[in-house]
Amino acid sequence: VEMTDIVDKDAADIEDIIDGELYHRLFKMRYPNLLREGVVPPDDKKKRTNYYQKLIEETTEHRLDKGGIAKYLMDVVRHAKDSDASLIRTMNNYEKLVYLIEKKLNMAANGS
Repeated sequence: VEMTDIVDKDAADIEDIIDGELYHRLFKMRYPNLLREGVVPPDDKKKRTNYYQKLIEETTEHRLDKGGIAKYLMDVVRHAKDSDASLIRTMNNYEKLVYLIEKKLNMAANGS
């Protein structure tokens, strides 16, 4: 299963499943002192990752802690509101991922 099957981008990885707006929120939760209010990173994933990495390099930390960012996702899910569009988009992407994995496993089990 390719991430590009889920998010319809030419080049994508697992973090692209998380909606950009939600990823920004998670980044703020992990690094609360790095982002100024009203600053929004680029939509493009590569530029966005570079934007975050540059912020990290300007501090004492030298690597973007993607695992630490992902841990906050469960906090967001636990306190979610039904109207949280970026979380809904993210959860829909995860559902697509699970569906495609199950489909692939079923095909393998049936010898297809």
